[in-house]
Amino acid sequence: MNFKHFLPLALLMCGLSAEAQTSLDWHLSTFNPIDSLFGARITEAYSMLPKKSKPVTVAVISRGFDVEHEDLKDVLWTNPKEKPDNGKDDDKNGYIDDIHGWNFLGKADGTNITYTREEASRQFDKVRTRFEQLNALGKKRTDAENKELMSYMNLAKNSQAERLYMSMIFAKNIGVQMEELDRRLHKMFPKDSDFTFEQFQKLAPQGAEARDSINSMGFWVNAITWSFSANEKWSKRFAHRYDTYEKNKQAYEAAKAKVKDERAEVGDNLDDLDDNHYGNNQLLAGNPTVGTGLAGIIGARRGNGIGIDGVADNVRLMMVRAVPEGEAYDKEIILLASAKPLSDRQDFLNLAIAEAEKKGVLIVHGAGDTGNNIDNAPTSPSPVAADGHRFANFINVAASDADGDLFHLADYGKKNVDVFAPGVNIYTCDTGDNYLRLSGSNAAAAVVAGVAALYKSRYPKLTAAQLRQFIIDGARQKPLTLVTQPSNAETADNQKPVECGYADLCVSGGILDAVGTLKLIQKSAK
Repeated sequence: MNFKHFLPLALLMCGLSAEAQTSLDWHLSTFNPIDSLFGARITEAYSMLPKKSKPVTVAVISRGFDVEHEDLKDVLWTNPKEKPDNGKDDDKNGYIDDIHGWNFLGKADGTNITYTREEASRQFDKVRTRFEQLNALGKKRTDAENKELMSYMNLAKNSQAERLYMSMIFAKNIGVQMEELDRRLHKMFPKDSDFTFEQFQKLAPQGAEARDSINSMGFWVNAITWSFSANEKWSKRFAHRYDTYEKNKQAYEAAKAKVKDERAEVGDNLDDLDDNHYGNNQLLAGNPTVGTGLAGIIGARRGNGIGIDGVADNVRLMMVRAVPEGEAYDKEIILLASAKPLSDRQDFLNLAIAEAEKKGVLIVHGAGDTGNNIDNAPTSPSPVAADGHRFANFINVAASDADGDLFHLADYGKKNVDVFAPGVNIYTCDTGDNYLRLSGSNAAAAVVAGVAALYKSRYPKLTAAQLRQFIIDGARQKPLTLVTQPSNAETADNQKPVECGYADLCVSGGILDAVGTLKLIQKSAK
């Protein structure tokens, strides 16, 4: 499969929303005070475009696709050198029957995988033994060991199973530390068979021990929890020292049992980027709802009286299945510029994006839907390389709604999010000739990708860097200056709503404006 001349669309997972009483194509509309729909002015832009156009290929990278959908089947990219379903690699590119795209989450026999583990869990496995050794030390750790320990803890917080694992290990260590405290109590009070809270308090660590010894943690945990029932005897607490550990262990094992990782079944070498001819041509696999919906937003056949109108009118959609239920492996990320919160090979990702930059490939990427400021907690791949270089072919998109406000879970960042775009309750294609609404940054990215393809089809000399910059420079502010800054689920209950402007949330300081972008393109073309 030759990926040299397409505009790839790399997307995160998205959630589904309930039907809302808004126009089915509000994202295409022009803002006016009557309906108050803050669309991207795409319909208006069509009246300003030249009629002549060239087809543009957009690769949609997602979980699966219904390529037989009534509103998509006429706009699919079709490999002209491949004969359908003959079981042969006619064009000798290493992919058999790659008619409309490729499925990298499958096996050569036509079976497919669906589930993978979170990247945090996979990375944590690499350091688990070392972490246990560090966490079990009862003495002062070196600065290097403390740094290493904190890096493991930061990994664990990104995975539910690993958070439970950390809680389990912590509870076990408290039990072990209680055995040391019990030894000290018997040594300090040799004539007593049991001990009171007041006696226990006399064990309080002092000086350097209080700051640096892990064993001191056992004292402080017991001192705090015991203070709520100070009449209780030490023997009762000591007898139940491992109860919390056993409870957390059961929770961790239950969570771990639910985690599946089928990636190894594909049969390739995960560490070899040259081993890239794997998978199959089965695109209707996994969860095809999201990918079908994103494809519909970008390029569902316009004006055919069926279903919906996509953003772009002369587009060829190449379907690439590479996003599992879980998180994609780095190999797929590097080969296809997909997305996830963590990566242990950001250097490889930077090289992959840089190579796409050289070839003029525009990567349109959903920024994420966790309510985080990704300037502080960047996702992977990042639009900024390790050396500070900002990739000129990488546009990071967050979602706005029909009122011109932010999607309540939108990720934002004055440095790392380029632009907001309509991405809430976007009516689009679903599997089986059905339709649904999608919400999230990937829906917004699909709108931006459609606009980029629309203008590339009319102005084929536009480079990826120019398209990105015109989209950013053409963005507009919401008429009402202030919006509510998103907050994530972990902090929302403890935060007061913060009012700010789009200039505080993204590079462009506004929302996608197809007309504003087109005017800049036409001015540059004169």
